[in-house]
Amino acid sequence: MDSPQVVLDADFIIHLCSIKNQDFFESFIQALDVQPIVSWYVAGELINCQKAKDLMNNGYIHVVYPDDFLSNSTQRELFDMNVRGVAERVNGEPIHPRVDLFSKDSHICGKNIGEIISELMAKEMGLTLFASDDCRAKRYADTYINSKNYILDVKNIADLLFIIAKKGKTKELKWKDIKHVLSHKRWDKYIGDLRELWVSD
Repeated sequence: MDSPQVVLDADFIIHLCSIKNQDFFESFIQALDVQPIVSWYVAGELINCQKAKDLMNNGYIHVVYPDDFLSNSTQRELFDMNVRGVAERVNGEPIHPRVDLFSKDSHICGKNIGEIISELMAKEMGLTLFASDDCRAKRYADTYINSKNYILDVKNIADLLFIIAKKGKTKELKWKDIKHVLSHKRWDKYIGDLRELWVSD
């Protein structure tokens, strides 16, 4: 059976690709046993991350374009309307009406748009996992995306490391690499429990 697809956010990918071990991203994804995908918008946000560009160019990270999940003009119009509606509520100002959200340069149109497009794309595709280190991403999902009929589970790097440990795959990642990825103080609350899972294995 194929591994499930997981939608990735730009910050999540950059964090995993930012350490000295340039194979860490692939090891992380393999341990998690998922197929990584990104929206065309997030692909544009990663233009300055060479490792991420290489992973997209060789197909390891699959880039999803509008035509891959929006089959007609009506669906495109509805998706565009939903993105603009959520973005205006989140940012307090509208996306300029001339901005083409489906173009390759759409990533320049404003803050938080990557998370919004990714979450709405996941919903449209029927996917239920979004990997993001933006603490606001879960709030966006809970407020604007999720319903009684659909739940998008937003996980950060630490959340997914606990899942990897639960799968019994701690040996596939080195603790020194994990420490580098989680070096920012925002991760301090997770370090103790994760260290115990990895060092004691």
